[in-house]
Amino acid sequence: VRHGREVTTLLGWNDDDVARRRALLRLAALLHDVGHAPFSHTAEHLLPAGQSHEDFTVRIIAAEPVASLIAECGRRHGFGAAEVASLVQGGEAEPFLHQFLSGDLDADRMDYLLRDSHYTGVPNGRFDHERLIHMLTIRLSDAGVPHLAIDEGGLHVAEAMLLARNFMFLQVYFHPISRAFGRELAIFMEALLPGGRYPDDLDAFLGWDDAMVMVSMRQVLATKGESREREAARRILRRDPLRLVAQTSDFASHEETRAFDELVVSVRAAFPNVPLFVETIEMDLVGDEHAGLTMRRKADGVFVPLRSASSLIASLRPIRETRLYVDLAARDAVAAYCAPTLKRR
Repeated sequence: VRHGREVTTLLGWNDDDVARRRALLRLAALLHDVGHAPFSHTAEHLLPAGQSHEDFTVRIIAAEPVASLIAECGRRHGFGAAEVASLVQGGEAEPFLHQFLSGDLDADRMDYLLRDSHYTGVPNGRFDHERLIHMLTIRLSDAGVPHLAIDEGGLHVAEAMLLARNFMFLQVYFHPISRAFGRELAIFMEALLPGGRYPDDLDAFLGWDDAMVMVSMRQVLATKGESREREAARRILRRDPLRLVAQTSDFASHEETRAFDELVVSVRAAFPNVPLFVETIEMDLVGDEHAGLTMRRKADGVFVPLRSASSLIASLRPIRETRLYVDLAARDAVAAYCAPTLKRR
């Protein structure tokens, strides 16, 4: 936040308070995703019932040797693993700081958008993050609770970040090949894990990493016989995912989705022996989660909802898309079968 003196005045923090919270926030940001299962979100639904990667993150932070390392780093400022875990969870002690980790303009989103844009070569994920950080400020609620906000001079870069996120989901995170491989990985992991779930024991859970999964795939592929997990391993290791053959628009209406569902039923009947799967992607990237994001107007200092200040953000619609994937050998035949129906949309 650029208004250093203003922030100190609004929150009543002295220099030591600021230094303490800066150190605390940096550790929380560094550790907030350590509880992810192999390959990140792909098979998160296979975590023990009722638990998320955030729950495992908190457990890892509280366990040795991480807890001792945090205590050593935080000794100067008087905090330990419990305070870092509370910040990651979004505890009531520091809700303002938690918005830097999980919020509309959080550091996590800034990081993954810029990093993924760089490594995938997709420029649409880029935005001026330095300008965005420079324009952050604080809004105090009627009850005196601080919330992260942005000054009017940062409106366009905030729009750029939200648009970048929208484009990256459409072009990268929801890319058909990525989704198809993700499906195979989830199938493989469910078959491989005892009981179809990651272990609840923390040491056993940490034993599962990307390398272990890849080794397990090669071992399964080397076995004789046919099984769903062996087929999933084959598709991943031999780079042979099911291919996208038909889809609705990115922002499909309910009528378009219903017509596509009827087409899928017809395809299943016409090609009963062809491997296929159907997925529906639904995500509102600028919906209710941004209802609390506010902008301070330059003219009068009044904070207004960002969506009411930006017609561009208000115009973005929720993503709703249904897709049909089939085996490569049948792609052309299924595409030809679907073409007359799709042309009439």
